[in-house]
Amino acid sequence: ISLAQLFGKMKLFFPNKSKSEIKQHHDWYRLYSQHISTNKRMKSQRRAKHKLLAKRAKSEELIENSLRRLSLEEITQKELFDSKLNDLHNKMEQIQEIRNEKMMQEELLEQKRIEQNRLQELEEKTKLNEYRNEQ
Repeated sequence: ISLAQLFGKMKLFFPNKSKSEIKQHHDWYRLYSQHISTNKRMKSQRRAKHKLLAKRAKSEELIENSLRRLSLEEITQKELFDSKLNDLHNKMEQIQEIRNEKMMQEELLEQKRIEQNRLQELEEKTKLNEYRNEQ
């Protein structure tokens, strides 16, 4: 509100003051009220800023804690997976060793069988030759 609009009302409160003094008081009061409202606004902004910073810090802390917890869970899951994978590799190696041993045994049995067949054929040939030689 301008001074011209308020001058009539203000003249009633300051009857012994001149127009320049009333104008100076009006300017001073306007600046004072602006200062007060600016301080209030700054206080509320500062409060809001601190609340926001506190919320942000809390949420960042929660995120960091959850990431840390997740990383710990991932590490334990990875260790568990690695141990299971190692167990699986060990079992596969054992199975392969058993297969190799079984194949070796089968080969040995096959060689013995072939050798026995050869010996048997040789024995039959010798008997046949003896029989022919006798006749």
